[in-house]
Amino acid sequence: MKQTLLIITAVMLVVGFTSGQEPIDGSTLVYKDDLMYAPGSDKPYSGVAVWYNSGQKEYESTYKDGELDGVWTQWYENGQKEYERTYKDGEQIGETKRYESINTDGDDIVDEDEPRHKEY
Repeated sequence: MKQTLLIITAVMLVVGFTSGQEPIDGSTLVYKDDLMYAPGSDKPYSGVAVWYNSGQKEYESTYKDGELDGVWTQWYENGQKEYERTYKDGEQIGETKRYESINTDGDDIVDEDEPRHKEY
């Protein structure tokens, strides 16, 4: 009984730690037949994709079987979150959240009593 429990625990640990893959560079994804594919793959992409602009993260999205599935996020050039959407099976679910930029130079500062995001 103890040996069976140890084997099950070991399998669960291995599966839990190996399921997380590194994000792919979104600019390398290939759009074909309404689905996204990793370069050189004939299987629709599942995982996280990240797009960069001048070394700064600009977009991040999650795909399942080649379709958007999970959170899609866009950032301002200053690194603050600008938009956030959630997708399921390629379709947006819920509202888009738009975050106001808070600049340290005094422009576009949002009242601290107001929420930093709006739902659309």
